[in-house]
Amino acid sequence: MRTHHWIGILVLLAAAAWFAFGQEEPSPGDVRDGVPEPEAAPALEARGAVLPKKAPKKAPPAAVDPKELVARMLSEDARVQAQAFAEAQRLEKLPFDKALVRRLVGWLQEENRVLTWRAMSGLRKVGPPAAALLAPLLAHEDGRVRQRTLGVHRMWVRDGASHDVLPPLRPFLDDDHPGVREAAMYIIANGIEYDEAIAAWLLDEVRPADNLLYYTFESALAGMGGRGMAHLIAMLDDPKMIYNGLGGIRTAKPAALKAILPRLAPLIADERDENLQVATLKVLLFTLEGDVEALLPALRTALRGESYPVRTHALMVLEQMGERAAPAVPELVQLLTSGDARIVSRAAGVLGDVKASPDVVLPGLRAALGTDGGLAAGRALGAYGAAALPYLRDAFDEGDDDERYFALEGVKLLGRAAAPLAPRVIALIDDTDSELAVQAALTAPRLGPAADPGIPALLRRLHDDTLSPARAAQILMALGAPAEKALLQQLRGGHAGRRERILALLAHAPGRSGFALDDVAKHMQHDDAQVRFDAVRAVIVSLWADPSNTGISDRTDPKLRRRVRTILVKHGEDSDREIRQWIERALSVLNR
Repeated sequence: MRTHHWIGILVLLAAAAWFAFGQEEPSPGDVRDGVPEPEAAPALEARGAVLPKKAPKKAPPAAVDPKELVARMLSEDARVQAQAFAEAQRLEKLPFDKALVRRLVGWLQEENRVLTWRAMSGLRKVGPPAAALLAPLLAHEDGRVRQRTLGVHRMWVRDGASHDVLPPLRPFLDDDHPGVREAAMYIIANGIEYDEAIAAWLLDEVRPADNLLYYTFESALAGMGGRGMAHLIAMLDDPKMIYNGLGGIRTAKPAALKAILPRLAPLIADERDENLQVATLKVLLFTLEGDVEALLPALRTALRGESYPVRTHALMVLEQMGERAAPAVPELVQLLTSGDARIVSRAAGVLGDVKASPDVVLPGLRAALGTDGGLAAGRALGAYGAAALPYLRDAFDEGDDDERYFALEGVKLLGRAAAPLAPRVIALIDDTDSELAVQAALTAPRLGPAADPGIPALLRRLHDDTLSPARAAQILMALGAPAEKALLQQLRGGHAGRRERILALLAHAPGRSGFALDDVAKHMQHDDAQVRFDAVRAVIVSLWADPSNTGISDRTDPKLRRRVRTILVKHGEDSDREIRQWIERALSVLNR
């Protein structure tokens, strides 16, 4: 047999011996770094081990010595070097060191992405003092190197360095490498001071064929401030450049747009060019500061037009205006009869914000309940308070199921102010239409004591198998204490199917299972894995402060935390893997 075969056999024998005799079984008190191994924690506690309730706090990261860090960044050991560059990200600034900067400048010329990333991030930390050593690369024969070098300058400016650190940008706009031209444009767009030579180039030299620049030069003009904006505004008078002007205006800062809002009004109302109207309205979506009232006549004209995109964008602008959109109420009410669900929904939403005269608005919203935009119309009705009650009552009495469903949205918003409608809402809970019944069941608890007569119907709906446990749990959480008391009695004395349904509900109702914790815990030993799983989840979610939480709250009552911890440790050795994982995750939090 060959020698290397014998060596292989000896290695295998040594490995087998190590696995057989070299590993020690952890003692019941074994912990690592103060925290028990997550897989072993339940079993250890079950055997009586005393585990720490809280893991020791991690020490804050040690302060980094910049000089020592630079020395490690210059190390020839790849691992030491990589660790040093990772630590450098914690510093706001690196000290200027010629040897380090020279190394970074060298890496900036490499094709290795890791090295070029380290070069750019390192030079960013060193800052403008490295500019002199970096300058030769601005004339490098490789365009990619010139692009990266400009990228470093751009980062310095974005970090607050003076524009004086920048090289003259005009030559780079004629560079034969598109990436260099783009990098220069981005620097300009970041807010360089106005430069007449650059502005002239932007206006005279850029052509649509050069797509890389054509779609960015407007933002470069906007970045130049007031005089750059003057060029953009002038473009609005040139049919060939008007879209470019609007594109640049759209990227400008809101403060610079206030003065040009009146200039945009004629473009919004000009129905000869739908695309131009939409482009102008998009500008308004970025700023509504200043004299927006001057735009309302043009916006009202746009709403009366036949163009769907123009109407939609005009409505989006009015949505942002909120109460200031009140003069457009007649057009908005008219749009409620447009027949387009999206138009109706947006118009109803604006009317809900405006809160104009109820006599003018509410009849239109009531009629819109019967359209595909009825959901928004119902919510808008609810925004008008008690004045909407007659219209909601009419929807319950005279409308079809869709209208009743949407009317319930308004009742939800009204809350206890809609108490006079409680009998109508309760009557819908046992409706044969499941979605309508669920909507009524979720709405009724908002009416306060007026909905108490509907509690029996609500409890029946909780046990409707056609309703998912998660959806039924929403009703349970809305009902609160009355339902909890009834469910506790059923959990203790109900038949098996009823108990399983209650456990499934509690497993989806955060903060609602603490009242029956001991009764729930009994089912963690059930023969059915699904029942055990629901019981474990119900025990755990009893610690959640509210449904929006995604884990155990630190604000939970300490006594409840201890009870849950005891229960989970007792039942930690479940045969089902998923159940064990839930228990272990919860214990890892409770043991902190």
